[in-house]
Amino acid sequence: MAASKAIVILANSVRSGHRCVAGKELIRDAGAWEIGPWIRLTDPGTKDGSVRYELTRCRGGEEVGVLDVVEVPMQGPVGHEDHPEDWFVDTTQRWTHLSKLPPEELSRLADSPRDLWRGANDPRSVPAGYVQQMGDPSTLFLIENPVNARVSWWKEKGTTGRDSDGTVEKVRLRLSCTYGGVNHMFDITDPNFTERYHLFDRAETKEQSMRLDSPLHLCVSLTRPWNGRQYKIAATIFEPQVSI
Repeated sequence: MAASKAIVILANSVRSGHRCVAGKELIRDAGAWEIGPWIRLTDPGTKDGSVRYELTRCRGGEEVGVLDVVEVPMQGPVGHEDHPEDWFVDTTQRWTHLSKLPPEELSRLADSPRDLWRGANDPRSVPAGYVQQMGDPSTLFLIENPVNARVSWWKEKGTTGRDSDGTVEKVRLRLSCTYGGVNHMFDITDPNFTERYHLFDRAETKEQSMRLDSPLHLCVSLTRPWNGRQYKIAATIFEPQVSI
């Protein structure tokens, strides 16, 4: 069994009725934290690896949140070539809350990827296998101040294709922006953001939108392959002067 890891949580989003929890490892060095690699916490007890909600509560009963530093007992890496950051958690042990980082630390944690998933003619996804072809295979980034960031939301009925899930009506939440000269579109799974702006309550069949101002940090992710594609997710939207 692998040792526990200290992780600063940068994503705690909704996925398949459970949670998608990810962050960066923090390595203690001479009394200070050094920033390590990304880790996506993966539950061996669920079909898609999403983490059951009860596992996200720490020893004292606290629910884990973004920017929390948490010690997590691990089993070991999953070994998924299209999702290389995935690690199995040890579901027999509770997590331990260590501390919380201030939002001012986000710039220190931010990435500067040269290749943020340039899907040909599709701003919303890349083909399965794309990650394996990257120079540094990655499905998680914390990006800083993308250009023209805008959120759109609306209701749909009778959806088809990837979004077909048997429901009559579904609220769509998308974030569009430009990063590195490339246009991107992300599905939003950040529950704090949607609650902050009451987007589900405000949704209508007519599309609505709002601009996001800088300074802005986005924790973005790729899904596992689904029907030959990996889809882009905005897992956490860190806005200025918003309490986390």
